[in-house]
Amino acid sequence: MSVKLSIKNNGKEKLTTYPNQGTLKASNIEVDGGDVLLSEFDASTVEPGKTIEGTLVFPLEKLKFVSSIHSVALSWLSYFGSDSDPVKTETGTIKLTK
Repeated sequence: MSVKLSIKNNGKEKLTTYPNQGTLKASNIEVDGGDVLLSEFDASTVEPGKTIEGTLVFPLEKLKFVSSIHSVALSWLSYFGSDSDPVKTETGTIKLTK
């Protein structure tokens, strides 16, 4: 499953993040970390006031029907400056419609 992600740094220090720092929940499937090689997310550092964008790829187990995914949720970890405690951002559950 591919997810487009945009990260804006509203802080005063640089923000660091990586494609494998997230968790995707798609209905009853959970995938920890996007695939670094398949994802197109070139930057990992966001300077204050700047935005980076990319596409993350989360490999899902083989699905019998794509329509079996009714919702998705993404949680993401980023780090300000040299801080080792992550900032967690969550989308909440996004319901998919046909």
